[in-house]
Amino acid sequence: MKNFSVTRKSNDLLFISGQLPIDEDNSLQISDCYEETMLCLKNLEKILIENNLSKDNIVKVTVFTTELSGLADINKGFNDFFEAAYPTRSLFEVSGIVGGAAVEIEAIASL
Repeated sequence: MKNFSVTRKSNDLLFISGQLPIDEDNSLQISDCYEETMLCLKNLEKILIENNLSKDNIVKVTVFTTELSGLADINKGFNDFFEAAYPTRSLFEVSGIVGGAAVEIEAIASL
């Protein structure tokens, strides 16, 4: 039974719940912060595509990480994923993320 929504539309925005580094086989991939960031961003992109949007529609992301020392890897992931219009971003170090992941990313996109 779901106790949250993956997405929620409100006015001209799409809110996307935090995405974990889960691969195509629906397996959590614990890796370095770069690889986890890329998987989280790719999962956000899949949700955007399902809603007829692209990564260019992302206006705000919130990044949660258990490894602030991995900030350079997280930044590299963002540089490799986004081509032009970078979204605004907040980043927080947290004590834990579901499944032991080091990175989780949520987003807000314009419709």
